[in-house]
Amino acid sequence: MRFYLKKIGFYLVALFAALTLNFAIPRLMPGDPVSAVLTRLASRGGTVAPETREAITAMLGQGGGNIFQQYIDYLKNIFTGNWGVSVTYFPNQVTTSIASALPWTICLVGTTTIISFFIQQALGIWAGWRRGGAFDNIISPVSTIFQAVPYFWLALIFIWVFARTLHWFPQSGGYNYREVVPGFTWEFFSSAVRYAILPALTILVSSLGMGVVGMRNMMVSTLSEDYIVTRV
Repeated sequence: MRFYLKKIGFYLVALFAALTLNFAIPRLMPGDPVSAVLTRLASRGGTVAPETREAITAMLGQGGGNIFQQYIDYLKNIFTGNWGVSVTYFPNQVTTSIASALPWTICLVGTTTIISFFIQQALGIWAGWRRGGAFDNIISPVSTIFQAVPYFWLALIFIWVFARTLHWFPQSGGYNYREVVPGFTWEFFSSAVRYAILPALTILVSSLGMGVVGMRNMMVSTLSEDYIVTRV
């Protein structure tokens, strides 16, 4: 029981630290979300009157109370689901933006994770079974390198190579919204798959490193066990 209590306490402290940093970092950075929204409105030809600033400040929760009161309100809103207005997709609610992106994210990450798992196991088992062979000498250092590469940096490289330079895949989006209507049709499915290939490839490659190396080491360790090497 003490073990589980320690684990729960650790995760609660980690959650509290993450929420506190999420609250503090945007307030310590130069600029503020109100100015960002006003700049975006002005670039689109909108009128930025003093009343507009006051209204947007109230919508983004930047107006009332001192920093401690803002922090208390922030925690209360986090746990009650009142996440406010999105700065990026203003004036949409944060919950609306998350709800619209969540099915795409679950489908992309879920499918890619399953595919990645089976590829990791297959490559790791083969490398461990043929320990010291040509395949092991290639896949092990390559997997270690990919394990150390930040996934967001790899995504930028893939976008530059496959989208901007070779023009094989689109740079962003979930499907070709100009030509395809969402629905259970082959046109929509093929368009969604084409748009998902590049982010799926990024997730797949970036996640291979740790899984392949771990499975390879586990395979090598198992092959050295007494019940494997003993001959009757």
